Amino acid sequence: MIRRLKEDGPSISAISRRTGYCRDTIRKYLYDQEFKTYKPRPEKDKILDPYNKYIISRSSRYEDLSAVVLYEDILP
Repeated sequence: MIRRLKEDGPSISAISRRTGYCRDTIRKYLYDQEFKTYKPRPEKDKILDPYNKYIISRSSRYEDLSAVVLYEDILP
């Protein structure tokens, strides 16, 4: 898209105003010869993963269970 806009003739500042991207970003995409592709990041373990079963079982038994109570139960 940025390269097509530049072919039409406007300046980098004009493309920046039109697209909302920073001028440095416009320059980067205009002058880089290859497109960089990124691999998806591996999913990280969540802090509460070890406690998932416990939290689900407690929340299914008690309707008005608060996060504070669960936190106090989990704390060592």
